[in-house]
Amino acid sequence: MTRRPESTIIVEAIRDFVELHEWQIQEIKDAINEADRGDFATSEEVGKVFHILQRGINCGNRKKRALPVRQWQKVQKMLPATRT
Repeated sequence: MTRRPESTIIVEAIRDFVELHEWQIQEIKDAINEADRGDFATSEEVGKVFHILQRGINCGNRKKRALPVRQWQKVQKMLPATRT
């Protein structure tokens, strides 16, 4: 069995890591471009997402909140008054 130099192993590991996370890097770049264009979610869209989080997630026979009650109460104060 041939022993490879540590530097070769490190370079391969970094290349594999970057390739594995390349999609994430691109998503971040896309999000920055959207923000630069001023393309943000509206208050109503954000409110809908938080409403879904507040309702909770079904976990088999029981329902689990996505946010603990105290955190949810803080979030509610930030939501627009028109949320449903």
